[in-house]
Amino acid sequence: MDSLAAIRGNERLLVDLVDCPDKVKRALDQVCSAHTEMLEAYAQLLDFDTYGSINVEGLYTPGRQSRPQCDMSCMISQKMFREFVVPCLEREAEDVDAMHYHLDGPGAIQHLEALCEIEGLDTISWVPGSGEGQAQDWAMLHKKIDDLGKG
Repeated sequence: MDSLAAIRGNERLLVDLVDCPDKVKRALDQVCSAHTEMLEAYAQLLDFDTYGSINVEGLYTPGRQSRPQCDMSCMISQKMFREFVVPCLEREAEDVDAMHYHLDGPGAIQHLEALCEIEGLDTISWVPGSGEGQAQDWAMLHKKIDDLGKG
């Protein structure tokens, strides 16, 4: 979804989600296919099957891993997240040995349950984003993530 936002702009993409959802789904399918091809190229180039992989947060995984995030999630409903984003994440999970979702900002918390229902998602890393969220105690959210099996 963030790739489409980079192409269309947030406002235009938000309108597209309502006005032409089938076109958005086709575009997301193309983005997912390109991601699969890119991951395969990196896996071959860096020999993930032999050496494993490390993500930007320093988390090592034997084999292939992914660390998706969706900044657009803060701007869409839970229903839209399940309709447009979850299928992409499920597809991405099929391409990797481990998937660690980067949940970013208080506006994204509304999608926690949907994320935790994705079988191929292993863990969720939470960051409060900038602003007031940094000063809050997020221990209850960490416990909820643990209780939902993705800690």
